[in-house]
Amino acid sequence: MNRKWIAAAVAAAVTLTMFVTLRRAAVADPASIDPRYDAFVATNYDLDNTESTMADQFSRIADFSLWPGGLFWRPAVTYHPTRNIIRVIGGSSG
Repeated sequence: MNRKWIAAAVAAAVTLTMFVTLRRAAVADPASIDPRYDAFVATNYDLDNTESTMADQFSRIADFSLWPGGLFWRPAVTYHPTRNIIRVIGGSSG
């Protein structure tokens, strides 16, 4: 392995560690929340809090590459220089 791969692995490990640490630490006491607001958002909950089958898990992994399309579609459509390209490939320009 070269230094770039080692740096990428270290960055990924630090990112994951910080995510888990901050997620566990960022919890407010439900008693201190204004009663007008939902206390659920201030408590910890599972990252995957739905019951799912093994097929659901496999489809999530298989479809992981689809999220960038949904993420970048609206900016591509609304950014003026790309509108004509989107129209050529059959998309709507909003």
